Amino acid sequence: MRSLVIALLALAPSVSPIRADDKSAVKELLDKAMKAHGSAANAAKLGEISFKGKAKVSEGGMEAEFSVDASMSQLDRTRMLLTINAGGQNNMATLVVNGAKIWARDSRRDKTEEAPAEVAPMIQSILLAMRAAATPASLAGRKDLQLTHGGKAKVGDADADLLRISRKDLPDITLYYDIQIGLPLKSEAQLKEANQATDMQYAFHFSDFKEVDGVKHFGLVKITRDGKDLVEIELNEFKVGEKFEANTFDKP
Repeated sequence: MRSLVIALLALAPSVSPIRADDKSAVKELLDKAMKAHGSAANAAKLGEISFKGKAKVSEGGMEAEFSVDASMSQLDRTRMLLTINAGGQNNMATLVVNGAKIWARDSRRDKTEEAPAEVAPMIQSILLAMRAAATPASLAGRKDLQLTHGGKAKVGDADADLLRISRKDLPDITLYYDIQIGLPLKSEAQLKEANQATDMQYAFHFSDFKEVDGVKHFGLVKITRDGKDLVEIELNEFKVGEKFEANTFDKP
């Protein structure tokens, strides 16, 4: 449970360029996704964002609730202040992601630890699956991600365009964008949890979009694992186009 709660929000990239025969299709998809926010310049405001939220995690017959106060810059910097209630006890923690570096600070033990090698890929993938869906302008032009058009599919009754994100030594992530309006419907990834022999299918379903300063961000994320409900996150109090202090994403 602890590793899952810690792994609930961050991001990281790392890999190769877009193939020439996919560039046009990928550009068209991202242009449509940015147009959903009015323009590319408008959508760029989502690159620097803060918000608050609350979530409920259900796993193995156990439940935990937590609140979050988050600051996010582009696709590779995140700082989250977490208040976690599990087993009737409250604990505060700080999670910071800065590129390939991930730290978690446990306030009760007054201790900061770097994410273990077996946990870091899952933290990176979960957070990128959500963050990439939120800010299409941050995906455009990335040299460390390979973006390919994955064709079309159905998400419920909606038609969707697929965008596949590949990274070196990390699982692919697939984003599903509503063909009609350009907003994300869901993202998916095959993830391996620590001490698990096989990958599991994680899906992130986005809804309840809220408009702030002319741009839209999902207000609800439902996460399933192998088709079973796992986490529900409600987000609110958005601020976009934020200006963060230079030390915001330093080791806590």
